[in-house]
Amino acid sequence: MEPTDETPERFNIAAYALGRMAASKPDNVALMVFDGTTHEPSDVWTYAALEDAVLRTRNGLQSLGIKMGDRVLLRMGNSVWFPIMYFACLAGGFVPVATSDRISQRDLDHIATDCKPVIIAHDGATSLPSEQTDAKIFGPDDLHFLSQSPLGLYARTFSYDPAYLIYTDGTTGPPRGVLHAHRALWGRLRHHKSWLGLTQKDRMLHTGADNWARSIGYGLMDPLCCGAAVVLLSPPDLRGVFDKALPLLVELSGATIVVAMPGQYNTALKSGTVTETAMPTLTRAISTGAILPAHIAEEWQAVTGHPIYDGYELAEIACPVFSGPDCPVKPGKIGKPAPGSKLAILAPDAGLKNVGVNQIGVIATHRSDPALMLGYWNDAETTKASVRGAWFMTGDLGLRDQDGYIQYEGRLDYLVNVEGYRANPEEIETIILALPDIKEVAVAEGVVPGRGTGLVAYVVPQPGAQLAPNELNRNLAPLLVDYKRPKKWVEVDGLPKTASGKLARFALAQAITP
Repeated sequence: MEPTDETPERFNIAAYALGRMAASKPDNVALMVFDGTTHEPSDVWTYAALEDAVLRTRNGLQSLGIKMGDRVLLRMGNSVWFPIMYFACLAGGFVPVATSDRISQRDLDHIATDCKPVIIAHDGATSLPSEQTDAKIFGPDDLHFLSQSPLGLYARTFSYDPAYLIYTDGTTGPPRGVLHAHRALWGRLRHHKSWLGLTQKDRMLHTGADNWARSIGYGLMDPLCCGAAVVLLSPPDLRGVFDKALPLLVELSGATIVVAMPGQYNTALKSGTVTETAMPTLTRAISTGAILPAHIAEEWQAVTGHPIYDGYELAEIACPVFSGPDCPVKPGKIGKPAPGSKLAILAPDAGLKNVGVNQIGVIATHRSDPALMLGYWNDAETTKASVRGAWFMTGDLGLRDQDGYIQYEGRLDYLVNVEGYRANPEEIETIILALPDIKEVAVAEGVVPGRGTGLVAYVVPQPGAQLAPNELNRNLAPLLVDYKRPKKWVEVDGLPKTASGKLARFALAQAITP
């Protein structure tokens, strides 16, 4: 079956991603886990072994009375138990809820309350919801017990049946659930050759649990569909040096593909360890989570001799725009629309008019795309508001140039993407304003020395007070997760306002010079 074919009526992500390879290449390596204690992987799983554990765990879950459509919250880092539980849920028609192990307690509590899981699968180390839920918590011993159940079968799910639930990063308020169907994987098939260039010889290295909500696509489902091996770094502190020690980690794992965020590539370049000969096994690099700045792409190409392929990955739809082996990199542009996809740049105000070449509009994808979400979880109103005719409105601004390349132009509503997450400036400003000696503050995306782009806080101190960035950073540490904390502080005399006294965000960049 080809990705251009009509979506099958019956389709199961786990059966397609694992079942085919377990049948045709059972002894191929599917998963390698490194704990950093030695130069060898601490855990290696073949496709046959992984499928066996998945189908037994799937049967064990069903024996507990879990029904199709029930949610299972996954609170796990980079261990083999995450892919086992994720695919076991998919195999049984249950709905896994993938979450980052870096998520704040507030957001985690909201997700647990919102999705109402029947089970929380726990690795024994990752944080758990602090509020009481009706969910049963299954720790490592329980998960091992489930994996010893009799062998089960893949559920004969329909392609439009709910498959997995992920959450946005809480940019306009609490994190919002995004429900995808099994057909989502069918929509991702176009990525495998055109964006990722995946083959059975590849080993893909990424940070995984830092943001499972995004990496379950490119980091699990995509490589396993193609018979490639997934490389996971289990200890959080090993993932913590991912960017600074990238050449060493590539050498350790034998990775042929690295998936990282632009800031991680920038840090790797600044470390001085990235050279043309430092990563002999590496054949390509993939950027996701934020738009790749042109200077990082150009420097990486110059230093390593390999391009970075950019991808426009959203929680609501899988990467409708990218560069790759079939779409040469054009600095400053994301790439071109995926083969077989329908993408439009629509006028921001209303209507279904496509704007002209090199004109800015809202990036929209056609609702017939199988990679598009079923909708926002328990939020029919927001789902309806995101649709204009036959189009899903991403809320991102962009333009299409004369060569068909798409250029990102920011958020329609001033939300910003930082470190692979979307951040809501108003939420951050509210928390900063509650700190001592702050009169006014505006947070926006800007240039941060040594990091490329990041959050910049423009602060008007109280009379007689002085800006103290180190103290502000210490005060914010328990209040905001790292990616939401400003990476640069600028003292200003005043902020631009509208006639009604509100912050004029549209004028901020022009009115304030850092």
